[in-house]
Amino acid sequence: MSYSKNNLAYIDHIFHKKTKSSHFLRNILKKNFNLQNFWSTKFKNEQIQNYSHILFFQVFPPVSTLISLRNSKIIWVPMYDSLSNFDPNIWKICSFFPNIKILSFSKKINKLCAQNGLNYLYCRYFLKPQINKMPKAKKIKILFWYRGNIKLYDWIKYINLKEVECINYYTLIDPFYKKENFTKDDIKKYKLNIIKGNYNSSKKKFLQLLKNSDVFVSPRTKEGIGMSLIEALSRSKYVLAYDNSTMSDYIINDEIGYLIKKKTNRYRKLNINKIKKFSKNRFQISQLFYKEWLIKKKYIESIYNFEIKNIKSLYSINFLMLFLYNTIFETKYKAKLAIRKLINIKYKKL
Repeated sequence: MSYSKNNLAYIDHIFHKKTKSSHFLRNILKKNFNLQNFWSTKFKNEQIQNYSHILFFQVFPPVSTLISLRNSKIIWVPMYDSLSNFDPNIWKICSFFPNIKILSFSKKINKLCAQNGLNYLYCRYFLKPQINKMPKAKKIKILFWYRGNIKLYDWIKYINLKEVECINYYTLIDPFYKKENFTKDDIKKYKLNIIKGNYNSSKKKFLQLLKNSDVFVSPRTKEGIGMSLIEALSRSKYVLAYDNSTMSDYIINDEIGYLIKKKTNRYRKLNINKIKKFSKNRFQISQLFYKEWLIKKKYIESIYNFEIKNIKSLYSINFLMLFLYNTIFETKYKAKLAIRKLINIKYKKL
């Protein structure tokens, strides 16, 4: 039996056009929808007003646009690492629009949704686990992807350098960050093998480096989903990461990895025995994560199966005040972004 698919406007951050980090969700939704891609800096509101189904990945429109889309079913996929880009009142604003459902990849986002009575679905994305046997060796290999947010000196104190064969320092820097500079003595002391990446060949090169590593150092203090983290966990790698979302959603014990506490003088060196001996345990936990993801994946396929109830009054004092604050916030944010684009060459090239 054949049926016609509904059209779905998929609005995504322009940076993901290069990283392809949101493609997994497209692949799920295209089973039931005809997807039309729009990119955050290259679409106008009138282009999506006729769509009955809309998805915003990471990006989200101002209140004025939400009002014009109040009869469409909207899924918002907020990323925990970019919440500071949005009006702090965004969760209260969403509560006035029952046509909005949140697809969450962070327990901290779940909490915000629950506090504001929002309709949401929580998922812990995962990849099919792979057996990645490392040759027996007394010393460990570490992979660190430098993106700019976390520097070498933020985590190296957790490492006993006598137990390290080498640190593969993979550099592929996010916009607005600068490279780290090392002296020859630094390179020798920390056993650094500096490797430059680019977005055309980064995936293949990164995965090869990951395959040949025992430990992966997660590159950011907070993540939206944490694709590189998931790549490492699915290959049973030991992960060193900050104690924040979404890393703390996955690293549930110290056999999987070690969570760095912010601003603390208390720390211990990584236990090389746990890194070497608990690879099978990590593989088993990865299998559980993957089974959980396959179940949630089916829920995502039918995520638009919800009814739009009566919309709250958009003429109430509370909503009008939120609208005013949002307009001021959006004006300031657009001005700030325009200045950043003018002074940052890398951002212009995205």
